[in-house]
Amino acid sequence: MARRENGAMRAADSRHGRALRLPRMALLAVVLAASFALAGAGAAQDADDGAGEASEAIEITADTLEVRQSENIAIFEGSVNAIQGDLVLNADMLTVHYQEAGGGQGNLGVSRIDAEGNVVVTSPGETAQGQNGVYDVEQGRIDLAGGVVLHQGNNIVEGETLTMNLETGVSRVSGAGSTRVHGLFVPEEEGE
Repeated sequence: MARRENGAMRAADSRHGRALRLPRMALLAVVLAASFALAGAGAAQDADDGAGEASEAIEITADTLEVRQSENIAIFEGSVNAIQGDLVLNADMLTVHYQEAGGGQGNLGVSRIDAEGNVVVTSPGETAQGQNGVYDVEQGRIDLAGGVVLHQGNNIVEGETLTMNLETGVSRVSGAGSTRVHGLFVPEEEGE
C-alpha cells in the first residue's frame, strides 16, 4: 500500500490511479492525531479495565490509507483494525477529520472520527456493534447507529442507536419507528 521513496511516503490515490506524495512527517502527524483521538476515548473507560489507556500506542491497519490534505481528512479503508491496549475498533472504513490544534505551530488535532460499515468496538467484557459510528472529540460523544447490539457478559441490549457521553458517563439506547429497545439481562450465578 505505502512504501518509502526518497524520504517521503507514497499512498495510493484510488480515484485517479495516481500516487500521492506525502512528507513522512505529514503522514505521521495524521496517524498520531488519530491515535490521540482514540486515546481520549480510551481514557474515558473505567480506570480498572486497562482498556485503551491514553499513554498506550495505537496500531491501525487497513487495506488502504488515503490522505486528503486539502480537506484535512485521512481515510483508512478495507478491514480497518485499530488497537489501543485492550480497546479494539473494527470497521470497513475509518475517516479521521483533523484540524490545527490549539497553540498553532503546525500541530494537528482530531475533531471527529467516522466509522462506517460493520463497526465493532470491543473492550474487556464488553462489545458494541452497529453499522455506523461517529466519535465527536470536541463534544466528548460517541454515536453508534444501525442495528446496535451491546454485549456485556451474558447481558444483551439491542436498539437502533446508541449515544455515549464520555464526559458524564451517560449512555442512551433508542429504537426507531417500530423497532424498540430490547434487553436480556442474565443474573450471575453464585461464584462468578
